[in-house]
Amino acid sequence: MKSVFVNLSNILLNMRYLILSFLVLSFVVQAFAQKKWVLTTPKETIVVCKFSLIVADYQRTSVITGRNSYTIIVDQDSNGQTLINGKQAWQDAGWSIMQEFTLQKVTRTKNNTYDVELRSGNDNLKILFTDTVKDINAAFADLVFVGNLSSFKQTEYYQKNVVDRLLPKVFSGKLAIIPKNKQLEFIQNVNYNLQAIRGEDYKGKFYFVVSAGNDDVVYNSIQLNQAERTARTVEKMINAGLKEAVNLKEFDGIEGIKIELKVLYRDFLRETEFQNHADDIQAYFTLELLSAYKDAEITNQDLIDKSIILVNNNRVRVSLTNFN
Repeated sequence: MKSVFVNLSNILLNMRYLILSFLVLSFVVQAFAQKKWVLTTPKETIVVCKFSLIVADYQRTSVITGRNSYTIIVDQDSNGQTLINGKQAWQDAGWSIMQEFTLQKVTRTKNNTYDVELRSGNDNLKILFTDTVKDINAAFADLVFVGNLSSFKQTEYYQKNVVDRLLPKVFSGKLAIIPKNKQLEFIQNVNYNLQAIRGEDYKGKFYFVVSAGNDDVVYNSIQLNQAERTARTVEKMINAGLKEAVNLKEFDGIEGIKIELKVLYRDFLRETEFQNHADDIQAYFTLELLSAYKDAEITNQDLIDKSIILVNNNRVRVSLTNFN
């Protein structure tokens, strides 16, 4: 019985040593991690990038995870000004990335520089600080806002250096008559793409132009020819709430809306997804016609017939029966 107690005592003693060793090891690891983490902003903190994704270099999209990887290189000039990819005017390049990132990782490189990794949804963003950056925390604060997107929108920085700085670049000339709150609403509707909105004089009328980029569908050219693809696309424009554009009438000088869209297609049997072709569609609708359509005075076909539809800069007649 005595030997049993002795063995039990030894086991408990060994367990105490094991627990003590584990605590010491944890303390050492934690101390090392704190020493290695050079940012005052803790890991997993939510941040918003002040710069535009336009200034970042796209690296790749992971085949396995589908994540997009981007990189920016950060320097400081002799005056201490923070540069992105060598550019001083990075704030003028485009709207801030309006999504929340989490701070994931800080890595010290062999050259005593630091790489900071952020993650948001399907996007990974790496910030590479060169050896010209003397204060990484100050440079990090120049580039990101610590907090969520809603809080960022309330900051003086956002109002002065994003909204007041960039809206006049888009809403100039005749578009400047649009109130600031409406300008902000329009720019939000095009995902803050400054190139997506402009004004255009065409055939004696001034149009509010929305460049919608690529259509979300790739058509099979075996099944739908150009006329059929165009008809389907134009009807989609109308069904997507185009009649609400008649509200632009409240702004003096705006007489119509123009929609620009690239329609993708390919031969699904002989061509791969990397061999897509595109038709450039430009559709001009006057506000007068849209008002008549909204009031059910004309049909959707009447609206199209009296509007101007260009495909690859050639005017075409669009029949909605083409794809039925």
